[in-house]
Amino acid sequence: MRLILPLVLLLASGLAQPDSIWPRLRSRYLALKTLSGDFTESIFTGADGTVIRFSGRFAIRMPGSYRLEVTSPEKQLIVCSDSFVWFHFPAEKRAVRQPAGGSIPLLAFMAPILDTTATVRARREPSGNWLLEVSTADPTGLADLRLELDPRATRIIGFSFSDDWGARYRFSLLNQRWNPTIPAKTFRFTPPPGTQVEFQ
Repeated sequence: MRLILPLVLLLASGLAQPDSIWPRLRSRYLALKTLSGDFTESIFTGADGTVIRFSGRFAIRMPGSYRLEVTSPEKQLIVCSDSFVWFHFPAEKRAVRQPAGGSIPLLAFMAPILDTTATVRARREPSGNWLLEVSTADPTGLADLRLELDPRATRIIGFSFSDDWGARYRFSLLNQRWNPTIPAKTFRFTPPPGTQVEFQ
């Protein structure tokens, strides 16, 4: 019995505590320089239960550069490097350039991290993962935001939210690599020959 009790205390000390989850998580992500991995996205639209699914890869360099490659069901590319965002639709031979800013759904999980007004309610799911229900002073475009964390509450492995039109988005972040070396050219885009370019 004397051996079992210290073991239980040791195991318990490695588990996340609800009150400490959010400060520790924010601290980890605010120190993050780069992040890459794969993603899946499901969009639930309308009362008829329609679901649209996408999958692809992502690379992020803090604070303002990212590359999102949709590989299924149809290739699309979004590239941002500080000042401009490129949207490339290869099947249409079309590219759109616009000033950086605005909302990119896949990056919605970073919004509460950067928002000092954000508060959360944490609960452990039957799977062992943690679910954080997020509230912010300005929830525009991110209604009912929920972050899904790994069992140790150290990584965001998924998230979901609703938009202003009632659609529900859910993302899973897979095969994450923290602080990998990402070449600068990853965040540059040059329209291929024959591409119709639009500027907004």
